[in-house]
Amino acid sequence: MEQVGSQQKSVVALPDSVKYARLPQKAVAGHSSLRRYASSNGTEFTPDNNNIIRIPITSSGINSFLDGAHSYLQFKISADNKATNAAQKLDSGIWAVIQRYRLIDRNSGAILEDVNNYNLLHSTLFKYQTDPSKLCHHNAVSGTPSSMQITGTGVVDGAASVVTCNVSTYKPELSRGFAGNTAASDMTLCMPLISGFLSNTKGLYVALGASGGIELEITLASALSCMVSAEDANYKIKSAHFYAPIVHITGDDFSASMAQMVSVMGGLSMTGSTYENFVSNTDNAEGEKVVNIPVQCRSLRALMSVSRTTANVAAVTLYGLSTTLPNATTQYNYRIGDSMYPPSRVQCIVANADANNTANAYQQALLATGQLNSIHAQTLINNSQFNTDSWVYAVDTEAYLNETANVSHTGLDVLNGNLQVALEVDNKPDNAQRVDTFALKEVLYYLDANGSFSVSR
Repeated sequence: MEQVGSQQKSVVALPDSVKYARLPQKAVAGHSSLRRYASSNGTEFTPDNNNIIRIPITSSGINSFLDGAHSYLQFKISADNKATNAAQKLDSGIWAVIQRYRLIDRNSGAILEDVNNYNLLHSTLFKYQTDPSKLCHHNAVSGTPSSMQITGTGVVDGAASVVTCNVSTYKPELSRGFAGNTAASDMTLCMPLISGFLSNTKGLYVALGASGGIELEITLASALSCMVSAEDANYKIKSAHFYAPIVHITGDDFSASMAQMVSVMGGLSMTGSTYENFVSNTDNAEGEKVVNIPVQCRSLRALMSVSRTTANVAAVTLYGLSTTLPNATTQYNYRIGDSMYPPSRVQCIVANADANNTANAYQQALLATGQLNSIHAQTLINNSQFNTDSWVYAVDTEAYLNETANVSHTGLDVLNGNLQVALEVDNKPDNAQRVDTFALKEVLYYLDANGSFSVSR
């Protein structure tokens, strides 16, 4: 060991901070412009009539690329089709209106992404991946609450009387909404899309110009499942647009080089992580339950399940997207084939909001959402809220947690061998439950020489 240390001492190098001669390479000539893509099947959409929005996304020239990581959706939303003038709120943000998101290849019709119950996924990830200090930004852009709410009273041990105990809590009730049912309350809001294709693993541009284009398909959620009101709920999308930078590379005869590369390689490929949704139902009996998850993929990276009272999923006065219940859970695990994940069951006796033995369950949620042990970890959910209305069952199934950007297929292969996947949970719900599971899977996207995209399982 001392010999190794001596050898290290003999090799010295300047710190990067003083390497003035090391200039970055000069970029090839090109330019970028923010393109706006409009819906092709109408301009106004409602949850009950004309509820599917289709936005074709194309660009000409093999040298043009889509910068999907900096893309976003914009909706102009109104409540002027609502029967009464009672106020109504968005359930957490503008993504609440998206029931299903699909990305389709325009050449072949291949489905590149298909995320059902997208609004529930986005709402859940938003709570576990958002910095509370950034809520003002999200409020202005997406209609979320603008800040955490300081609430709560309690009794301090040994105190003779009740004293105020400040608790910072995320409240979807503070989301933006409509004061009435006139056009005066119309809002224009924006949101990013959670997409493994647009925001692929290595942040690669999408070779849009070399393809026949893609189509974004959005199915609107029912008003009862995404809006909250004391009386009735309804909404209308008056316009829908997709914005994205289109990058044109013009220098060094790039178009010819790009065409040659596609020809020699037979196409282009990239990896991305996308979600797939599975819905199950459980009764209100006390004891062990098995929730089957029929996912089939070559790289399963994580599983995340949320439970909601079935009758409250589409109740006009309740925040059905934002309320996910612990149901007095005592322990749980996922089973994949013959193996249990994690290897020991997660013990978590949830007796009340102040339960002090749910830290391991919370850690599993952080691990599955990429927040565990990071100095940059950010979340809106405190202990009390986790134990009452923001519970998540989760597990990470990657082999190499820090290598996702360097190597592909770091997750479990549940396709070869046809491995069965299930959530095993011991709990005591008060009512029948709907359980939504989101499987995070890594897939390979491929663009062939004919300009058609496809996706692996």
